[in-house]
Amino acid sequence: MAHPKELKKDGRAFTVFNKASRVVHLDDDYELSLLETPSQITPTSYLVVGKLKPKINKSLCTFIFRWDERASSLDVDIENCPDKKLVERFKSDKDKAYYGHHPTKIPEAGRSFDTRIVWNSKKIFDGVISFNVGREAESSLAIGLKPSAQYTKESGNSQQD
Repeated sequence: MAHPKELKKDGRAFTVFNKASRVVHLDDDYELSLLETPSQITPTSYLVVGKLKPKINKSLCTFIFRWDERASSLDVDIENCPDKKLVERFKSDKDKAYYGHHPTKIPEAGRSFDTRIVWNSKKIFDGVISFNVGREAESSLAIGLKPSAQYTKESGNSQQD
């Protein structure tokens, strides 16, 4: 994929900033990490907002909050999960034991998303994740010169002696 500096600046989101959370529930095995500085787009157009990381037991899944430009929404992805079938169950958002891939946008609240993550019937996170996105666009203006030529013949009076 292209380097972020080579990505087409067509108005898409390139940074995420002003990240905030209102936590209703956070499982004791996890910690929420919203990145302090603005998150930058990766070469694969991945724009991370934050993470839910295991505190001690590193064999637990890590949940990644990321901006989905096409859907104009927050998505939750999973890292460090060896069971791909469980990941697919989580992504489907149809299984009551594994869900949270698509948080619900809160109307009239900018980019705020009601986020609930359940894994193996255990509530991992319940709260609101909010942030702003920085978009970049480039425009160009082409100025062309149209060549033209003009010939004027001047006639003068010449006197002969």
